[in-house]
Amino acid sequence: MAAVLAVNLGVRFVLECCLLVAVGYWGMTKGDGWMMKTLLGAGAPLLTAVVWGLFMSPKASYSLPQPWHLLMEAAIFGMGTASLFAAGHTRLGVLFLSSAVVNRLLMAVWSQ
Repeated sequence: MAAVLAVNLGVRFVLECCLLVAVGYWGMTKGDGWMMKTLLGAGAPLLTAVVWGLFMSPKASYSLPQPWHLLMEAAIFGMGTASLFAAGHTRLGVLFLSSAVVNRLLMAVWSQ
């Protein structure tokens, strides 16, 4: 069972990385001109990572109590899904969202 728990945490890490890639991809596709594309493509994932690090990570500086932690998590993963939808990758957005929901449910069941 320990291996399954470790795999689930590994999947969580991969989903967090995919979130940053999705937000960055959105920025690169929606900006006008190379300067704005670069700014959005780098700035959006950077801002997302800072918010995640401050409020959502296991060693967060400002840990949120439940249910605020869960709401912030849903908002951030929802933003990643919306980024994929806005960039024209609907199927990928659905796959990302469903994977994040299943992973979160398993984390709740296994108290991770």
